[in-house]
Amino acid sequence: MKIIINLLLIVPLFFSFTQMVSADAAPSPQNIYFYFEKEGEPIEEVIEFVVRCYGIDPMSPNENVVEVSNLSGTCQSYGCDFETHNGILNTFGHNVEYCDIEILINNENFKISDFLGSSREKFNWGKLKCHGNYDISMFRPGSQEKCYKKTKSYQDCIDKLYKEYHPNGKDYICHEFLEEVSEDDPQRRITSNGKFFKFTDKFYSCRSEHAAKEELCNAYLEDVTSKIDRDSDGNPIGTTCEIKIDLSEADFIEQDNVNISKEQDLDDNIFVRFFNSIKCFFLRLFNKNC
Repeated sequence: MKIIINLLLIVPLFFSFTQMVSADAAPSPQNIYFYFEKEGEPIEEVIEFVVRCYGIDPMSPNENVVEVSNLSGTCQSYGCDFETHNGILNTFGHNVEYCDIEILINNENFKISDFLGSSREKFNWGKLKCHGNYDISMFRPGSQEKCYKKTKSYQDCIDKLYKEYHPNGKDYICHEFLEEVSEDDPQRRITSNGKFFKFTDKFYSCRSEHAAKEELCNAYLEDVTSKIDRDSDGNPIGTTCEIKIDLSEADFIEQDNVNISKEQDLDDNIFVRFFNSIKCFFLRLFNKNC
């Protein structure tokens, strides 16, 4: 019975997590611009670099800090840009704490530790300047994905609607039409304060009315589809970031200690660890070792 209960608990958890992974596996593309300088002067020489970011490994019981992402490239001139789906901070299941950068220029190797974030303090991301190119995207079958920016009129409309459907600031008025049922009722959908409820026709009607009013607010969105740059696959670039790197802050390191060309598919490693943890869970259910 214990095994059955555990299986019943883990199956919905597994599929819930899988949905999260699927949503997180294809983040919006980014453009990242790198500006290499020395004491405020642009560097025009060819520069090879790799950014390595570190964070807590969620699969580690000891919460070890590990390398969770990297981004490498070659700058042919000042202000080089790179298109990436992974970005620097888009890492599956991790919170990036800090990033180092290793640089190869004129056959000399340099490194700046904590050039983004900090291994000693949190939220030190001043060198990374990012802005979103759109706020909302909508896709309908048979048509191109459209991108929109929120306007003040749109936000005013949404805020007014929220107050209408949450008059006391928290409770959703459509929930008045939920019907209380017993715990073993197959139609139960919501649990609140130890009680069980199912949806009713009046609830669906109330929710549909709310959704229709939200749709009317969309008329105040600014269509920026034509202004958005797209990646090589035609996907809209969601974020543009800029990073300035001052080589006067860099430490010279021995050439043998740096491998600029080394790259790892770290996201694959993260997925492997996730599915290995699921496999171990089921093995332990049946008193097997991983």
